[in-house]
Amino acid sequence: MRSNGIVPLAVAVVLGLAGCSGTSDDGTSRGDGAKASAERQGDSAQQPSPQDSHGTVATAAPTPPKPDEANGNFGSDLTYVVPEFFMALIVHPQRITQAPVLADLPQDDFLRPLLEAADYDPRKVHRLMFLYTPRVFYAPGLGDRRALVIRSAVPLYVKGRVEGLWEEVNEVVVAGKPCWATPLPDGRVLAAHFADDQNTVLAPTGLMEKVLKPGRKKGLLADRLDGMRLGDVTVVAVLDPIRDELKGMLGFADRDPSVPPPVLQMIRALDDLSAAVLTVDLRGNTLARIDLYAKDATGAGRLAVAAEQNVALAKQMFTQNRQRLSEQMPPKLAGSILGLAEQTLEGISVRRDAERVTLSVIRPDGLDEAVKTLAPVLVNDPQLPRAEWP
Repeated sequence: MRSNGIVPLAVAVVLGLAGCSGTSDDGTSRGDGAKASAERQGDSAQQPSPQDSHGTVATAAPTPPKPDEANGNFGSDLTYVVPEFFMALIVHPQRITQAPVLADLPQDDFLRPLLEAADYDPRKVHRLMFLYTPRVFYAPGLGDRRALVIRSAVPLYVKGRVEGLWEEVNEVVVAGKPCWATPLPDGRVLAAHFADDQNTVLAPTGLMEKVLKPGRKKGLLADRLDGMRLGDVTVVAVLDPIRDELKGMLGFADRDPSVPPPVLQMIRALDDLSAAVLTVDLRGNTLARIDLYAKDATGAGRLAVAAEQNVALAKQMFTQNRQRLSEQMPPKLAGSILGLAEQTLEGISVRRDAERVTLSVIRPDGLDEAVKTLAPVLVNDPQLPRAEWP
């Protein structure tokens, strides 16, 4: 068995989940995750084997992916999407890196920092699902902010004490289920629950209690995710849980004369918005789309007008500032970047269908070539050093 198998935790740390806010409550969970998964969503997850004499979890054969998962579109695993969450960011790393536009790039060079820091290849990750509570708008330490669910494409062999990743590791129980937990410097606690040999959940201990508690009712976010086809990257948000926070953050717009009228109109139209979905697909003719779901048809009309006006504003501002933007970029890259931006803006369309407003972005013709041009910068090629950026 591999001795460095606590890879989901390493991925989470690299991605910044160690910055999750947690409460000081002492409930934490670790348990028979495969059984819990089967109980909560009727899945055929397998039970992890008990620890051997060396403290290493012996895992069974990996659960084969469902047909949808073979395409990178997993449907929506709602097991951990409890009512406390208002937004999900779902990323399919393996599918993204296999997209034609990225497949021929020097991925090993680009991913080297992550490979060295986490000792794990994101190309072996089926899905990362980041789940956010309204507390994400507040300062760290003021509540449970987010959780991360990781599904690996390969079995993970988990070393019992994870000393190599966390300086201090404690076995704790949350909602009757076993977890591994580590204290953070500010006194908060981050916990990890291994549901089986491919699925891992990370969250502050207080939030983990809610995530792992059996029998929880689905909330607005889970209802929106249920049955949804996912892209390479999908962001789903429901507005009701954060409406007051949005009003507080954006209330200045009515008093600030520098806010462009189209932007102000869109801010006001947020009162009509019940949910929003962003989908990015690197393979299709539609590169990205934003679906805005209004409370009613009248609200959808206001959202459509605001969307059209903001698209026109973006095109106007790009035209006015193109020369200045060009001067701020490396000469070798300015043409590719600005040409791609222009094609992207020109390819945006707005369509209304009953209570839904859709903004679609057509895949730019020059996307593949632009990515190949930019790739050397992203991997810090000596011929195009980052020092050229101002």
